[in-house]
Amino acid sequence: MVQSSDSRKKILFISYMYLDYHMCKVSRFNILEQLYIIGHQTFLYAACINKKDIKESSMNFTQFYSSVPGVQILNFIVYQLKSLFKIPYIIFNNKIDVVICDINSTPSILHLLILKKLRIIDTVFILDFRSNILHSRKNRLQTFLKRIYLKAFIKISSILYDGFTFITDSMKKHIEKVYNVAFKKSTIWSSAVSDNFLAKKRMIKNFKFIILHHGSLERGRGIMRLINAMYLIKPAIMDSVELAIAGNGSLTKAINYESLKSDSHVKFYGQLEENEVINLIDSASICVVPFDNSVANATSSPLKLMEYISRDKIILATQLENFKTNFKDYNGLYFFNTNEPKDIALLIEELIINYNQYLSKKLNNGSEIIRKNYTWSIQAKKIDTFLKTL
Repeated sequence: MVQSSDSRKKILFISYMYLDYHMCKVSRFNILEQLYIIGHQTFLYAACINKKDIKESSMNFTQFYSSVPGVQILNFIVYQLKSLFKIPYIIFNNKIDVVICDINSTPSILHLLILKKLRIIDTVFILDFRSNILHSRKNRLQTFLKRIYLKAFIKISSILYDGFTFITDSMKKHIEKVYNVAFKKSTIWSSAVSDNFLAKKRMIKNFKFIILHHGSLERGRGIMRLINAMYLIKPAIMDSVELAIAGNGSLTKAINYESLKSDSHVKFYGQLEENEVINLIDSASICVVPFDNSVANATSSPLKLMEYISRDKIILATQLENFKTNFKDYNGLYFFNTNEPKDIALLIEELIINYNQYLSKKLNNGSEIIRKNYTWSIQAKKIDTFLKTL
């Protein structure tokens, strides 16, 4: 249903991600599309390393980007400097009503936030918190710098922004406790599953028992532990088993190297389009989410888990509180004792040997659980309702 003209907004999402690299862009595309469907005009501003690799979106939003050099710390500095000038131009040239910005882009709009506080401009500014800010960085120095940065900018932001959104309520509580702030005007909008994942499932037969993990291939997601677990499964069982991994990230080279070993039983697909991911999930016997038991993962909204549930798969996962609480009604979800390779291997062995019994226990429909709580349409309506309170 399209809104009346007086309630329609021009909404700009600002996100420090790489449009030619990060897989989280799909989530941004989906929320912008759904906000457009309910009547808003939407825009996205982000970074890219190589503009030649950006695929033009066919969705109904306008896309802007800034090219950065591809060197980690330099990327951040160049992005902030370019954004300092580009973002105001986008806002004023397009008469943007609402800006939804992440914490990593906040330095580039501080002058705009101050102008809003002084009532010189009337744009509404919302700070959006996703789980990526809580993940540890590659080395101690980066982690140390991240802590200082967050401590300073979360404090400043709690004063300057008009409203706040969070990926989960547990993340909101964690940030308020750790950084001693209170977010009075806030709402929650989680990760969600695109409608394509809720389409009719395909029956795909395989001669092998396929174990699947797909998504962002980064540290903290337990992917290398999952690969190491394959070496611990009894050879007689492994003869008919294949570990399928798909996605993109900093672990791509390491995973590809493992896939070249005949005894790893790893097949690496690289980054796939959404329809290819859905087909791969449908072809899998089980799906595995072996994330680290960290604060970032425990307060996140697990998109990969949602996608597996939407396709009614049997899933093995780390015992994270949000997994157990949010999906307690899905009886195809099983947890490792720990997410160490030996415990991952033991549960996989048990499931392979007794697979038909596990299938017979999976009685409920995962797609209905997702459809009622975790679609992008539902998340867009949450944002829309929140905007009316500001």
